[in-house]
Amino acid sequence: MSLRHALLGLLEFGPNSGYGLAKLFENPLRQIWNARNHQLYPELARLSADGHVEIVEEGTRGKRIYAITDAGREELRHWLVEVEPDRTMRSEVYLRAWLLSTVLARADALDVLARDIEAWQERREGLLVMMERSAAISPPHGSHNLSMDLSLRLTDAMLGWSEEAAPGGPPPRGGGGGGGAAPPAPPGGGARGGGGAGGARRLIGGNHPQHRHVAVTSFGSRRK
Repeated sequence: MSLRHALLGLLEFGPNSGYGLAKLFENPLRQIWNARNHQLYPELARLSADGHVEIVEEGTRGKRIYAITDAGREELRHWLVEVEPDRTMRSEVYLRAWLLSTVLARADALDVLARDIEAWQERREGLLVMMERSAAISPPHGSHNLSMDLSLRLTDAMLGWSEEAAPGGPPPRGGGGGGGAAPPAPPGGGARGGGGAGGARRLIGGNHPQHRHVAVTSFGSRRK
């Protein structure tokens, strides 16, 4: 994915400042594409030099408001429609998850999983709050809601994997003795669930002392 095209796509929603664009990369694009301030401003300058964006307002302290141009819209369309994307993936989160069951002792792996589960749960709760607010002002299948739905689905995938990888399975959500309501399902999708009729798979070794390292085969079985 190209940072310049991410910026063009965000500016298609409306003019914005470099600071405002940086906040959008923090949320809702946090899980999809990461960009730092020191990357944004040089790229905006290049986009301006190429005629893909223009500065429509300049304020105090050097604040600039950028807007996409017709040439920028054409470039964005060309990239989305005519350019075959790079379908490879580079993700520290997925790399760590992949290595978790192969290089760590069981106790270390479970400690990492516990931290990951807490972080993904916090992320999920924040997304649900944002989606509830957005639903009140945006159509259900509007671009903003769809992008948050994608973020929620990615979060659910990693949270579900982390919960299923740890012995004991995922903790109950909603309902039950606490009387809490279950969180709403993603729009257009089913509720989060376990790993199928056979129950959730356990990817981290059981209680046997020999289960120090476990590698996961392509079929989800385990080997010491």
